[in-house]
Amino acid sequence: EHLYLTNVTASSAVSGGMHVGGMFGTIDADEVEIAECAVTTENLNATSVTGSENVGGFVGSTSTWTWNYVNKDNKKALYMSIDVAASKRYAGGFAGLANGCEVLLDCMTFNPAMLVKAPYACGGVYGKASYVGIYGDYKVDFGTYATIPKENDEATISLNVSGEEVVGGLVGFLGSGSEISYTHARCTVNGAGD
Repeated sequence: EHLYLTNVTASSAVSGGMHVGGMFGTIDADEVEIAECAVTTENLNATSVTGSENVGGFVGSTSTWTWNYVNKDNKKALYMSIDVAASKRYAGGFAGLANGCEVLLDCMTFNPAMLVKAPYACGGVYGKASYVGIYGDYKVDFGTYATIPKENDEATISLNVSGEEVVGGLVGFLGSGSEISYTHARCTVNGAGD
């Protein structure tokens, strides 16, 4: 099964229990292609995507490995500008829970004011992830927390991450079988756990 998303925008508040996302609760397809899509809200001061577990800015949970991101007409494949909060665990700027998923940072733009938070396992891209890929060629930017300047600003991720335990700038809890390349992070992350 293939899922093609072209010129799709989700711009409303979403709340639920488990598997809550700004655009999708769960995606389980053989392949996903994204071009000119956005998940936004007008008010970043009010959390816009909320749930108990597996909460993500784009998708709550996914087990799809093949993701194709298409930048068209000087527009990134995906623009994210939405706050994400899980009341229990697994919150991510892109996906709360991912088991097999690729993210190409140079095809995405995250609003620097975006906030991802959860008591346990929250991260800028994924809350909890196994068998995932995070790739970028140029720069990773986490708002006021860290900036790694490079020659080109095409791969920029900007957002804030806050939690109590297992909190990371890229991934809160990273399991086996994952690959992160051409991505550099020097982060100060807000974590208040024991």
